[in-house]
Amino acid sequence: MADLFTLDDYPLEPGDLDSLTEDEKKFAERYPPGNQSFLALVKAVAFFGSPAGLADALTNGQTRNTAIVNNWLTTGRTIPPERAAQIEQLTKGAITRSELRPDLFGYLPYELDELE
Repeated sequence: MADLFTLDDYPLEPGDLDSLTEDEKKFAERYPPGNQSFLALVKAVAFFGSPAGLADALTNGQTRNTAIVNNWLTTGRTIPPERAAQIEQLTKGAITRSELRPDLFGYLPYELDELE
């Protein structure tokens, strides 16, 4: 059986937070950084203007559940794969499912070597 990978296999590297825009840094400073997925989630929150804006976009404004987005940010809980795909669609690819869930959608380092 192949080894399973988790988001812990995609830690933040020194300087990763430096790549954020000022708006993104504003949100990142409120929450404890966890992994590469955290960066993508912060970018999604900034894209929609706030955690509430992201929640509205995910639910088409029908049922705002800001608590879920805040929970993803504060606890490091993983974003469900279907939500990662939805965010990619809503942002027209500005934030990809691979960024949000590299453990599920991203290439692993050894796979990148095999592609070259």
